[in-house]
Amino acid sequence: TEDICFFSISEGTVLCKNCTDERNILKGTLLAMEHIVNKPQGRIFSFKASSDVLYELGLLCENYLLNQVGRDFRSLRYYHEISSN
Repeated sequence: TEDICFFSISEGTVLCKNCTDERNILKGTLLAMEHIVNKPQGRIFSFKASSDVLYELGLLCENYLLNQVGRDFRSLRYYHEISSN
């Protein structure tokens, strides 16, 4: 995990520092992603992480989902509107 640096939103893959010039993701974000992918469904959210990791993980997941479905959600826009106030 030391060489991992970037999560590709369009590909849904994690790339090493030799494969991209993009900025690093936090090591904790990578560990949280590994946890979510590898744990049984009932335990995917049973981890603790810093607020920075949770923020980055949230951004990556949201952007990945929006890229995969190819559309925007009014409810998500509304959530962002009310959470920014």
